[in-house]
Formats: sequence, C-alpha cells, structure tokens
Amino acid sequence: VVYKGGVNIKASGTASASVTYKGEGWGQEKAIIEGTETITTSWTQCASAADCAGNPHWGNIYYTALPADMGSIFTQFFQNTNPLFISEDPNPADRLNFDRIEEFHSVPYTNVTPISVADSAVFTQADSSYWVGATIGLWVLGNVIEYREITAYDPTNQRVTFSATNNPPHTDRDGYYAVFNHLGLIDEPGELVMDKVSNRLYVWAVQAPAQGEFSAVRDGAGLFLLDKDFVTIEGFIIRRAGSTGSAPSI
Repeated sequence: VVYKGGVNIKASGTASASVTYKGEGWGQEKAIIEGTETITTSWTQCASAADCAGNPHWGNIYYTALPADMGSIFTQFFQNTNPLFISEDPNPADRLNFDRIEEFHSVPYTNVTPISVADSAVFTQADSSYWVGATIGLWVLGNVIEYREITAYDPTNQRVTFSATNNPPHTDRDGYYAVFNHLGLIDEPGELVMDKVSNRLYVWAVQAPAQGEFSAVRDGAGLFLLDKDFVTIEGFIIRRAGSTGSAPSI
C-alpha cells in the first residue's frame, strides 16, 4: 500500500507503554509513505533555441506547466527514481554538494556589494532582461551562502542586482558566487528550471519524457514527531519525503 503525504504524530507514550506505529504485519509487504506528487500535465519539446533562451541544447529540453504552489527552487524533482537538479553555473562536481565555493565563480571583492555582482566573464549578454528571474548564490561569510532572485541586469556594466543580503560580503578577499535556475544554463541531462514568469517547468530529462513518471517532493510528507517521547516506528518504507517546516520529520 502506498500512502501519499504524511502522518502527524500527536501523542507521546510513556516509559512503560510506548506508542507504536506499524507499517507491516497487515499484508505481504511494508506500507510505503510517498512524499512526491506526480506531475500529470503533458510535455512539449522546445521548438528552437529562441524557445529556450538561446540554449544550444534546446532539442533535448522539454517543458510542462509548473505545478501549483512550488516554493523553493531547490524543491526535489524526480523522473522515475532518478533525481533531477536545478540548473547551476558553474556545474558542481557533485549535484548534492551544489554550494561548494571552491567550485563557484570568483571575482575581486570590489565587484561585489550586498545588492549586486559584476563579472565581465559571465554577464556578457546584451539583453537587459536575460538574467532577471534567475537566482544568485553569494558567499558572504564563513560557510554562509545567501540566495537571492536577480531583479535587474545592466549589460553595460555587466552587473546583476538583487535584494540586499542579510550579511555584507567580505571587503578584503575575493567574492564567490554561482547562478541557479536559468534556462540558458541547462547543459546536461538531469537539469531543470522552474520559470515562474512563464509558469513552466523545463527539463533535460534523463530519459525521454514519455518514459516514466515525473514527480516533485511536497512539504508535509513523512512522519512528524515534534516534542513526542516514547514513540516506536517500525515496518514502514518512507520514500522521497521531506519537510521545510520546523517539525522534526522522518
């Protein structure tokens, strides 16, 4: 049996009488708690480079309607069991470790402010709307990277602008940044873009879109155990579940 969503555990047990949630013993297999929602809308192949922000790989890219209420651009998507990842430049060596600053673009600290970054090697496009809507990940201090949506792009000064970071960037060492979630950055299978302007989800699929199921992890899936004691959970398979909320989850 597959259950979509989550279980909010509301009561604690005691030292002598714990509360047990059992996912097996009622049939031949374990119960599955599934954290994703299936994408059922149809897919369309990009018709040209112009249809895909000039991307030279346009023939490999498909799009569909962006599922409603998508929040973070780092929402996890899947094609069948294959994880899909947000487009990023530079490409990380390991998609699960996408925030390693040693793999980011570097620029002199004089090119970085709390609201902008200039880079003559990356921001070279003539169209002032080209980078608007993408996300920049900017290293500000220690192991802190702040993510901001790009709100303006100045081609003359090769500078992107965004809302102010909570922490000011360093003024005595190089700055480091990466750009995420831009259609022009999709350059290998398994990458995607959540375009909230066109309300489209773009994907260079691991397999052709007709082959298998696409899904997205939804907040509120799994087993939630906020301030609960003496609770035993056994016999479940918890698959592709997670939460961005405050409740501890499994």
